[in-house]
Amino acid sequence: MRTCALHPEEPIKYYCKDDKEGLCAECIVHHARHDFIFADEEASTEVKDSLGGLFRSVGRHHESYGDLYRKVEQNLSDLEKYKHEELNKVTEAFRQVRAALEQREAQFKREYQQRVKDQFAFMTAEAQKLRHIYSEVDAVYQGINKLQVLLERFDDYTVVGACQKIRLVEQSFKILQRKLIDPNPVDGFRVASGEGGLQTMPIFEVNASAAQKFIETLGNISNRYDFDRINQISHEAQNQRLQSVEVRQTQLVGAQTMT
Repeated sequence: MRTCALHPEEPIKYYCKDDKEGLCAECIVHHARHDFIFADEEASTEVKDSLGGLFRSVGRHHESYGDLYRKVEQNLSDLEKYKHEELNKVTEAFRQVRAALEQREAQFKREYQQRVKDQFAFMTAEAQKLRHIYSEVDAVYQGINKLQVLLERFDDYTVVGACQKIRLVEQSFKILQRKLIDPNPVDGFRVASGEGGLQTMPIFEVNASAAQKFIETLGNISNRYDFDRINQISHEAQNQRLQSVEVRQTQLVGAQTMT
C-alpha cells in the first residue's frame, strides 16, 4: 500500500479532487473544505482519467513541437547543404571574374606591345631617314669648314681664285635645301616633324574608381523563402500553446467561481 509523502507511517486512504493528490488521515484535516473521496476504484479511475487528459494535452504539444523540431532540423541540414552550394557558386563566380580580368590583362598587354612595336618601327624608320639627311648636311658642313680653314692660310689672290669651289659647295647645299623644303620630298627625305609627326610613347590608363565600384556591387545575398517559414511555424506553435493556457485558466476561474 502506498504511504503518505508527508506522513510515511500513514497509508493513502483518500483522494482530493481539487488538488488531485492522495491524502492520509492526517492530511485530510488540511483539505476539509475540498471535494475528496475514498481512495477506491472510483478515485483510481479519476486519477487515470486525469493522467490520460494530461497525456493527451501534452501529446498535442509533443506532436506540434516534434514536427517543428524535425522541420528545423531538416532546415538546418538543408542550410548546411545550401551553404556549401552557395559558397561553391561564389568561388566559381569570382573564378570567372578573375579569368575575365586575366584575359583582359593579356589583351591589354598584347595591344600595348603591338602599339609599341608599331611605334618603334615608325621611329626607327624616321631615325634612319634623319641619319641620311644629317650625313648629307654634315658633308656640306664639313666641306665648308675645311674650305674655311684652307682659305685662312692663303693670300687674298688665292682666296679670290677659290670662288669656284665655294660656288660648288653652295650649289650642293641649295640642292640639299630644296630636298628638305620640297612639299613632295622623295622617300629618303619624307620625315614626320612637328605636331602629329614623331609620336609619343603610348601609356596605359584605367578608371580605378569605376573598377572599385563595380567590384563593390558585384553579387548580392538574398534570403530563401523556405527558411523564413521556420519563424512562421514557431509563431503558430506558440500561439497554440498560449491559447491552450488561456482556455485552461478560464476553466479554472469558472470552477473556482462555482465553488
